Amino acid sequence: MKALIPLLVTALILLPPVTAHEAKDYTVLLTSEGTSPASVPEGVLVTTDRLFFMMVDSRNDTRHMVTLDVDNDGSYDGPDDLSSPWLTSSCELDEEGNKTDQDCKVTYTLILGPENGILPGNISLLIKIYENENITNHTLNASFTEDVHSPPQNLQSPIDSQPEAEQDDAAITDTWLSRLALVGILVGITMALISISALIRDKSKQD
Repeated sequence: MKALIPLLVTALILLPPVTAHEAKDYTVLLTSEGTSPASVPEGVLVTTDRLFFMMVDSRNDTRHMVTLDVDNDGSYDGPDDLSSPWLTSSCELDEEGNKTDQDCKVTYTLILGPENGILPGNISLLIKIYENENITNHTLNASFTEDVHSPPQNLQSPIDSQPEAEQDDAAITDTWLSRLALVGILVGITMALISISALIRDKSKQD
């Protein structure tokens, strides 16, 4: 069992580190002009990230709805498509701070991932704006990619990753230790020979 410990330690040291991606929210403001920002560029979002929509258009009797044509059939109200409830800039609260209308919503979160039927690539969201009984549409284009974890390249062993100065010092230390060990062995052999010679002389005197 003890012999396995060094092997396990070595395996843990050489195991390439992989950091899991932590999902993040990308905030999109729903304004009187449409959205801010106007689009989500490539290289910002990956799978499991979220688009967080917040309604800030405070014009009287104005509501926004976020819709996504998931199956790309040109319709935004199909069974597989996604849509938010109508969002308002604020919700009326009672004396205890609770919403008087539980269906009132100010924000909407859209998860970019297979759980919503959304595959990596470019997506086009339709933002419906209701104002004074009229509805206008704005488009928000976004892009996200697959979340791929790659171990760092050019892995080095703990020894190779040390600075050259430290490696040189270690080499010098090893050389001196080897020499000291050799000297110790020679001294031991010499002492043994002296002891044997003394025993031989004593034996010769006794004879």
